[in-house]
Amino acid sequence: MEEKDVNSIASAVTSALAKLNVDTAAKDRGEVKDKSGETPTEVFRCPDCGGEVVGGIIYCQHCGCELEWEV
Repeated sequence: MEEKDVNSIASAVTSALAKLNVDTAAKDRGEVKDKSGETPTEVFRCPDCGGEVVGGIIYCQHCGCELEWEV
């Protein structure tokens, strides 16, 4: 591999990890955008683990699975 190829791959990996860290930090702070338009006071059950989740969040707080909301 040439040095520029290695640098290009390293840059892509660094960018992807930085985006992942930002997304994880936003999730931990509860700043995940509402996909469904549901009010955040509605409580539902996670289809995977059965834990209570608030309407409109993207990931279950209990098991971490991605939730799909019908619009």
